[in-house]
Amino acid sequence: LKSSKYITVNLEKRREITDKEDAQKLLETNERLKIMGKEPIAKLKDLKEDFEFDDPILNESLNITADFAKQLSNGVPSPKGMSKVSIFQRFGPPKSEEKSNN
Repeated sequence: LKSSKYITVNLEKRREITDKEDAQKLLETNERLKIMGKEPIAKLKDLKEDFEFDDPILNESLNITADFAKQLSNGVPSPKGMSKVSIFQRFGPPKSEEKSNN
């Protein structure tokens, strides 16, 4: 029903459409559960409300961030070799010079 631009007034047709959509959601949910190594469910309502599927994009983002943090702890590459200055010191805002009293 959500993907269509209109909703039929006929209650039976709406139920039929909703049942088809629910069957498709159940099929997709069970496929994802199978990939995760979990048991399939009989109804969508059997899935816990707070259940979350693995998010491959989020997982890859975490891996990239962990790799980046590991590289930062080893120093920052520079044209002259590895620098032991952290990336935050190297690319951070310039240190303000002490102001002279005029």
